[in-house]
Amino acid sequence: MTDKTIFLETFSRLQPLAALNPDSQRELINQSSFEHFERNQDPFHDKRPSGQSAYLLRGELKLGYADGSSDVIVGGAGLALYPIGKRPPEIASAKAITDIDLVRINDKLLDIIMTWDQMALQADVQTSTQGAKQAMPDWRTLTGVNAGQNFANGAFAALPPAHIETLLKKFETVIVKRGEVIIREG
Repeated sequence: MTDKTIFLETFSRLQPLAALNPDSQRELINQSSFEHFERNQDPFHDKRPSGQSAYLLRGELKLGYADGSSDVIVGGAGLALYPIGKRPPEIASAKAITDIDLVRINDKLLDIIMTWDQMALQADVQTSTQGAKQAMPDWRTLTGVNAGQNFANGAFAALPPAHIETLLKKFETVIVKRGEVIIREG
């Protein structure tokens, strides 16, 4: 497994991740899959980039497209700053020219975190212009059932990211003491 901290600077330049605040970037890093491939391997042989955004962080990768064209991308620069395979033409083949490191991010989780980050920015602007009237909870500080991974894969996974703001506005933080009963059946 690749050490995630090595790629923090490169990760923060990836598009559209560069627009996220550092807390959101860290959340994505913690939920991402980092993989290493040896020279001449095809990183998409077993896992095509369907339902995920794959980025080349280090090394050189040759991509062959269905239309017969090809590109060589270099980790952390140029085309590698954008998700591989998310733009036409369709990838027909891939081959590592050197040893490479990739990161794969679940598209649903990325969409949710992008949405939450935008909502947090809007809430910050509203709070600064209107005072602390009814500030929406900051998703970055939520834990447990409200953690980002649970919205992507848990009970709330079917909820469209655009509706998460409505849901979060209904949440209320309640301070309780250790051992205090929170829910009682019946």
